[in-house]
Amino acid sequence: MVALTIPGMLQIITNLNFYEMLSHSTEGKKYFGFSVVFGLAMVIIVSLLLFIFNKEFFSYLNIPTEQANFLVVMIIITLFAQSIIVDFAGLFAGLKYYSRPAILTTLPTFLRLIIVAALVIFQIYSFEIIILVFSLSSLIPFIFLIGSEKYRQYLPLIKTIQIPPKTIIIFGLSVFFINGFSSIVQYLTKIVVSHEFGLTWLGYYDISLTLTSVILFAVVTMNFIAIPEATDPDNSSIYRKGGLGDVTRALFCFVILFSMVIIFYPYYIVTLLFSTDYIISAQYLSILVIGFIFLYIQTFLASINIATAKNTKDFLPLVFGGLLLLPLFYFLMGFLITQFRDAGYGNGFAGVYVSVTTLLIVWTLYTILFSKDRAPLKVFFEKGEKLVIAVVITSALLIFLHPAPLTGICLLFIVYTSLVLFSGYLNIRMFVEILHNK
Repeated sequence: MVALTIPGMLQIITNLNFYEMLSHSTEGKKYFGFSVVFGLAMVIIVSLLLFIFNKEFFSYLNIPTEQANFLVVMIIITLFAQSIIVDFAGLFAGLKYYSRPAILTTLPTFLRLIIVAALVIFQIYSFEIIILVFSLSSLIPFIFLIGSEKYRQYLPLIKTIQIPPKTIIIFGLSVFFINGFSSIVQYLTKIVVSHEFGLTWLGYYDISLTLTSVILFAVVTMNFIAIPEATDPDNSSIYRKGGLGDVTRALFCFVILFSMVIIFYPYYIVTLLFSTDYIISAQYLSILVIGFIFLYIQTFLASINIATAKNTKDFLPLVFGGLLLLPLFYFLMGFLITQFRDAGYGNGFAGVYVSVTTLLIVWTLYTILFSKDRAPLKVFFEKGEKLVIAVVITSALLIFLHPAPLTGICLLFIVYTSLVLFSGYLNIRMFVEILHNK
C-alpha cells in the first residue's frame, strides 16, 4: 500500500496524460520538456500536501500513523522516480524504441525480487528495510538513465519547453482514459476496500489482482504497441498479415487461456501460491476475470479509434464517458457492498468484485456504442465461433473428467491450444511469423 499503491495513485496527478501525449509517434517528443518540468512541479505540490495532511490521509486508509513521516518520505522518493521514468518511457514508446521503456519499468521489479529474496534467505524481516528496498529501487532506472550514454543523449530535450496544443492535450486525455481507466478503477477500489474493510481485506483483494495480472499483462502489452503503431502515418499494418491485428488476436487467445485456468482452479492456485490463509481471495476471483476479458476488447477498440481519429470531436466520447463513469463507480461500489452485506453475503466483500466487473462491462459497451469505427472488432469475431468451440470443448472435458488440479491445468493448456491452432482461429504459420516479426 505504501510502497506501490499510494505512489501509483498520486502519480496520476503528477503525470496526468503526459505518457499518452509523448507516445504519439509523430508529435510526442516535442512536449518532453514540458512534461518533465510540469511533472516535477506537481511532485513538489503533492509532497507538501502529503507532509501537511499525512495523518488524516493515513487514518482514512486505516494505515497506522506511528511512522507517518518515514512513510511519507518513502512515498515521495517513489513518486519522484516513477514520475520521471514515465516521461522517458512515453518518449521512447513514441520513438518506437519499445525495449527501452520495458527495461526502465522492469528494472525496479527485478531488483526488488533479488533483494527481497536475499532478505528472506538471511531471515531479515524488518519492515523499515523492506520499505526502503521498495522505495529506493525505484531510483535505479533514474540512475541508469543518467549513467548510460545511450539514454543520456535525450536529456537535452528537457530544455525545450513547448506547451502542447489543444488537440494533443485532448488526444492524450482520451488515451489516458484508455490506458489509465482500469488503473484508476483499481486505485479507487483499493481506497474503498482499505477504508471499509481494513488492510487485511485489502491484502485479499491485492492477491486477486496478482493472480489476474497475467491477463492484465496481455492488456498492457497490446495497448503498449497499439497507440504508436496506429499513429504511424502508415497505419495499414494494423490489418496486414502478422500486423497488430494478428498480434492482438494471439494475445486474446492467451487471455482466454489463463482466464479459464483461474475460473476452473482458483482455490488450488491461491492455496499453492499463498496458503489456505488467503483462500478468501479465490471466492470471487472468477467475477474479476470476466471483467478483464471485456477490458481487453474495450482497450483494443478504443486505442485504434483514438489513434486514427482526425478531428478533436472524435476524442470526446471517451473523455466524457470516463469522467461520467468513474464517480458513479465509486458510489456503485459502496451501494453494492451494503446490498451484499444486508443480503447475508458476509461483510459485503463480494460487492467489490461485482462492481468492478459491472463497470468494465459497461465501459466496453459504451466504447462499442460510441466508436466511430467498429471494424477492429473483426479481429476478435472473425472465425470467433472456432474460439467459442475451443472454449466449450475444453470446459466440457474438464467438467466431465474432473481431473486433479495440476493434471487439469496441463490438459487445459494442451486441448485449448491445439483446438485454437488447428481449427484455424490462430493459424500456426502466422503465429510463428508473429513471433519472428520485427
